[in-house]
Amino acid sequence: MSGPSRPVVLEPAVPVRTAARRTSNGPRRWPGGFVLATLVSGLVALGCRVNAPPPPELLALLGARPDVRHEKVQARVRIESEQLTGTFQAALARRRGPAPVVRLKLFSDLGGAVLDLAASAEAVRAHFPQAGITLDWSREEGESLRRGLLAFFAASVLEEAAPITYGRIRGARHLPEGWWLELEPIVEDVRVTASLNARGDVLGRTYELRRARWTEWRGALVRYEGQGFSLVIDDIRVVEVPELSDELFHLSLPASSAP
Repeated sequence: MSGPSRPVVLEPAVPVRTAARRTSNGPRRWPGGFVLATLVSGLVALGCRVNAPPPPELLALLGARPDVRHEKVQARVRIESEQLTGTFQAALARRRGPAPVVRLKLFSDLGGAVLDLAASAEAVRAHFPQAGITLDWSREEGESLRRGLLAFFAASVLEEAAPITYGRIRGARHLPEGWWLELEPIVEDVRVTASLNARGDVLGRTYELRRARWTEWRGALVRYEGQGFSLVIDDIRVVEVPELSDELFHLSLPASSAP
C-alpha cells in the first residue's frame, strides 16, 4: 500500500458499505488485455532460478539494506471470496525494513473489526470472528503456515512491508520491461517472485503457499487475485510516524477461539 501522506490512526475511519451478498457467481475477473497481467503470467511461466550471483546493476538499483520506517496506512478494500465479501476500511500499522512487523484490521460499515491480524517472519496471529477462524502460527514450533485467507493477508502485507533489496534475490532475469526476481521470502513457507520495471518499481508479485497461488498487480489500484477470491485496494493514505510501540503488534486471541 502506498500513497500520499495523511494522518491516520489504527481505528475505524469513515464507515463504508458492506455488501450483503456476492454480486456474481464468483470472484471478479480482470480484463484479459491488462498488460501487467500478461507480464506477470509470463514471468510465472519462466519459473527460472539463477544460481549465479545477481547482476551487479541490481545492487545499484535496489540497494543493500533498507532503512527501518514506521508507518500507518488506511485504505478501502473490496473483497470477493467465499469466506468474506464486501467493502471494508483497512487500518494498517507497519514497521518497514528487513524484519517487518505488521498489524492489520478490517472494519465493516458498522465500525466493528471483522479481521484482526498481527504478523512477522516469526509468528502470525489472526482472528476472523465472522467465519470463526483463528490462526496462531509460530516458526519456533516447526509447523508450516497453513494456507487460507488469513495466511494470504499475512504473507502479502509482510512482503509489502519488506523492501526488495539485493540481498533478498535468489534468482534474476533481465527482461525488456525490467526484471523478474525470485526473492528470499519473509515467511519461509511462501515462494515469492516479483516483477520490476527499469526504475526498480514493483509492478507485481506472485505467491505460492503449499500449492495455493495468488497474484498481485500494482498500479493506480492494488489488486490481488487467486483461486476463489479477488481483492482491490484503493483510496490509500500513508503517513510516516516517529515510532510504533511493540505493544501495538501484540494480538491476544479470544480464549474461546484459540486452537
